[in-house]
Amino acid sequence: MYRLCCVLLFFCSGCEAAAAAAETIALQPYRRQIEITGFTRAFEERTLAAEVSGRYASVDVDVGDTVAADGKVAEIETTFVELDLAANRIAREKARRSLALEEKKLARLQRLITQESTTEASYDEAALAVEIVRLTLAELENEETRLQERLKRHTIIAPSGWRVIERFVDAGEYATASEPVVTVADYRRVRIPYALTFEELQLLQDISQLAVYLSDLDQHLPVAIHAVAPGFVAATRKIEVELVNAGPRTDLRGGLRAELVLAGRVEEHVFEVPAVSLLSRFDAHWLMKENGQRLQVTLLGRRNNGETAVIAAEGLAATDRFLADPGAGTNFPVDQRETE
Repeated sequence: MYRLCCVLLFFCSGCEAAAAAAETIALQPYRRQIEITGFTRAFEERTLAAEVSGRYASVDVDVGDTVAADGKVAEIETTFVELDLAANRIAREKARRSLALEEKKLARLQRLITQESTTEASYDEAALAVEIVRLTLAELENEETRLQERLKRHTIIAPSGWRVIERFVDAGEYATASEPVVTVADYRRVRIPYALTFEELQLLQDISQLAVYLSDLDQHLPVAIHAVAPGFVAATRKIEVELVNAGPRTDLRGGLRAELVLAGRVEEHVFEVPAVSLLSRFDAHWLMKENGQRLQVTLLGRRNNGETAVIAAEGLAATDRFLADPGAGTNFPVDQRETE
């Protein structure tokens, strides 16, 4: 009974090996892949400067912070501007009261002149006084607008959602007009510059859904063509192209490695097969047909972490079929290297 079980087990193992060896594959035409590496950069970057002089009352952001919804990053003391605004309010109130009084005088003289009880000279002087007070009030209102605008410029505003990449000042320091305060950048969208040949640019433009692989994050990022330079770089004879991510993201930053893969033309007499489909011995390689016939091929390289082999041989066609795993159930070594 024990011998019978061993025989059956051996027979079943042989059947499985034979079934595995009987599976066939078709050759896949090899399309040359062009791999180009770029690095992410901020979509836009700005350095904000102080527009007025004064002492910094507060600096509300630090390097790496995200600008809040109100956009405030720093504020310069506003004491003197607020005092000027208070003086302006008092002057405008004086002008409005003077205008009311002068208009009453003018109205009274208007009634008297119709009764021929006053001179036209007196009426003209009263009308001039009213116009002067109105002009004074208009001038004060214009000054208020100017002071309000100046007050706004004491607060340095950055676009909401941008990231702070450099800060030049601290609270308590004296600000000089045109002095840089912070540098902010928009990392919700990133630009990825590449230098491509004209052939590579055409391949890129033919792809309907573009994506790059961010190896640092181990994920693919959908992108779109943002800009194509009409000229070229004389030193490399390549065209500058910028890609941009297709949708806003919050986890992006500069310096991420972005790998762009372009599928080139189909190479003649070059194919892809699973690496296990090759019989290899002493750096020689074969494919095996179902009838046991072997066809020697040249191994050009491996892809997909060594799981796919790129081969070439004269007379190969995409319609040819070979054993998927010819080494299964045989004594022929699948990958035996020559040793000393």
